[in-house]
This record gives sequence, structure tokens and C-alpha cells, in this order.
Amino acid sequence: MAVKGIDCAAPLTAEKARIFKDLGYEFVGRYFCPDTPGNWKRLNKPEAEAISAAGLRLLCVWETTAARAGEGMAAGAVDGARAYNQALELGMPTDGVIYFAVDYDAQPAEFDAVAAYLKAASQQVGEYKIGVYGSYKVIEAMHQRFGDSMAYWQCVAWSYGKISEHHNVYQAEWNVRIPEAGHTVDINTCPDMDAAGLWSYEEDEEMSYEKFKEHMKRYETERAAKPEPAWSEDEGAWDKASAKGVMDGTRPEDPVKRVELAAVIDRLGLLDGLPDRKDEV
Repeated sequence: MAVKGIDCAAPLTAEKARIFKDLGYEFVGRYFCPDTPGNWKRLNKPEAEAISAAGLRLLCVWETTAARAGEGMAAGAVDGARAYNQALELGMPTDGVIYFAVDYDAQPAEFDAVAAYLKAASQQVGEYKIGVYGSYKVIEAMHQRFGDSMAYWQCVAWSYGKISEHHNVYQAEWNVRIPEAGHTVDINTCPDMDAAGLWSYEEDEEMSYEKFKEHMKRYETERAAKPEPAWSEDEGAWDKASAKGVMDGTRPEDPVKRVELAAVIDRLGLLDGLPDRKDEV
């Protein structure tokens, strides 16, 4: 079941964040943007901490100017580096996604430039995954190019009633006044907050078994992708050790436990004849 959230340009106080949580919202979208004087939209760490403390997750989108993504690769490289620095300033967990805005009615003739912008941005953000915010046709075009390597936040503007099946977040309404909070926001829905890269500062929470399995699966995949050193196979030592009974021939890529190491040393005859160790008193 999809959860609902908001995004807004004006910063939230801790009190307003609690009000939105009480009203049933689960996440807040806020801006990553240049750290220039008077840039009141920019998310800072105290605000992020207040939002997280209220029990809300964060949805972060970089925007320099509305049509910036149409400027292509060079603009993407600059914006990606700036967004990365802001993520580090905030202490954003690496499972969070940095979305980049295509906040205008981009046309098909511009999609190659937009894709170049996003690719360049993705090369600057370290371990973070990126996403794109834009209209139905932007989401569809970028999914054709990048698939699930990217996350997708669709806006209702310029979408003409169409909803992409690839969206991770859908901005269904905009400029909605919430009287309880005295704040104007856009209303969003999200079918899966983890897949959308919504984040908080909840590192100290006990990790669920499902989350643990997810991390282990990622670790094992990354580990398996790393090539073994050439010498570890070329010399044939594993086959020799197995043939002579030093190793049992199983689990060649697993780490060695100390009890197993002791058995290997004993099979080599290196323990016999050694004096017993006498600990000093």
C-alpha cells in the first residue's frame, strides 16, 4: 500500500514536522541546491534532523534552475559534485537517493541532453544512487535509457493525466495549503520508501532480519564480482593442497576459521615437536 508524503520549498520547523507526521504523512521532500546567499530553499542538517526526529523520512532533489538538466553533460558534472557535497554535509546515508530535477516541460529533442546531464551527475555522487524528477514523458524516456539503475519521481505537471508504471514517487497535487501546519506543500504518494531511496537518521534502530538479508545479499554480490588474484589460480595451490589432504577441497573462496587453520597447520606436521607454551605468571 502506498504511503503519502509532501514536498515543499519552504523549510519545516520541528513543530511543523510533527504536525505532518500526526496528519498521517510519512515523508518530506526538500531541496538540495547551491549554497548561495539568500537561497532559502536549501535543506540543512538541523532541519533534516528535526524531520527525521519527527518520524518522517526525507526525499531529496537537486535543482539549480528549472531547465538546468537541458544543458547536458557539463552542467550535470557540476551539479552532481555539488549535490554530493551537500549529501556529505548532511550525513545522508548511502541508501538514500539524490534526485535531479527536470522541472519544466522538456521535449523529446532535449532528452539526449537530459540523459547526458544525469549520467554525468551519477559519476560525481560516489556511492549514492541518483533519480530523476520530471513529467511522464521524461520518466518514460529516462527509464528507456537507464532502466532500474535510477529512481523515478514523476510530477503531475506536464503529464496530462498519465502515470508512468516506473515511478517510485508520484507527485499528485501541488500548491496545497495545509491549515494545521500553516504550510503550502505538494502531495505525493510512494509505493515503496526503501526502493525510492527515502532516508532518515535512524541508524541506531535494530536492523530487521529482512534488512540484514538485503545487506548480506548486496555484500555477497559485490564480493563475487571481484576477480580473484591471478596467482591464486595460476599456481594450482588449491588443487595440490586438496590432493594431499591439507585442505578438504570445499569452500575455496570462504574465509578460514582459526580452528580450521589449526587443522591445516597440524596436517602439515608443523605442530609436532613444538614445545608447549608456558604463559608467564
